[in-house]
Amino acid sequence: MGRTDFMEKLDAFMEKELIHSQFAWWEWDIRINRVICNDLKVTMLGYDPKDFTDVGYQAFTELLHPMDFERTMQAMRDHLENRAPLYQIDYRILKKDGTYTWYMDRGYAIDRDENNKPLRLRGIVVNLGLEMEEKAKDAGYLSQIRQRLPSPASGAEHIVTLCSVCQRFRIEELLWVRVPHEFDQAFPERISHGICPDCISTLYPEFD
Repeated sequence: MGRTDFMEKLDAFMEKELIHSQFAWWEWDIRINRVICNDLKVTMLGYDPKDFTDVGYQAFTELLHPMDFERTMQAMRDHLENRAPLYQIDYRILKKDGTYTWYMDRGYAIDRDENNKPLRLRGIVVNLGLEMEEKAKDAGYLSQIRQRLPSPASGAEHIVTLCSVCQRFRIEELLWVRVPHEFDQAFPERISHGICPDCISTLYPEFD
């Protein structure tokens, strides 16, 4: 299976912009179940990086919130079994102080064998914190978002656009907002997937 231009550009972006930047990044060698990452991935949670050297993926999945564990594992299985081009999921993860914070996790296979089976994955995590979760719990916040959604035409199906990369909803032409997983049902309309301007600029800087 040939690689798409999109994946080639994503490779270049990950290699040049992430591995040598202040992003929290990770890489998983599936063959030996070994995860390497930069310090930021664990220090954001308050842990000592020394506790996460020479570990397998379980060192991180053990920290997942119980309510987010299965859907996070399913997102990874979907990518490993070629049902999804990217591994992308938002989940809660345990901090050293005993509280949870939200992580946005995105990754993809960078090496495959002759049967197209993934051998190595690489990705980034972004600490979303609690701000959006607390806002989303506020019925007033959700009401404000809904009021700003385009009104459906009479008799037409209401469609809401969701960015496939950062998972934000488009509220207005240049306004995209995040609603945590538990609150997706606040948007029962049909979902149309696209890419927001911020993600286009990140993945395709030559088009800016």
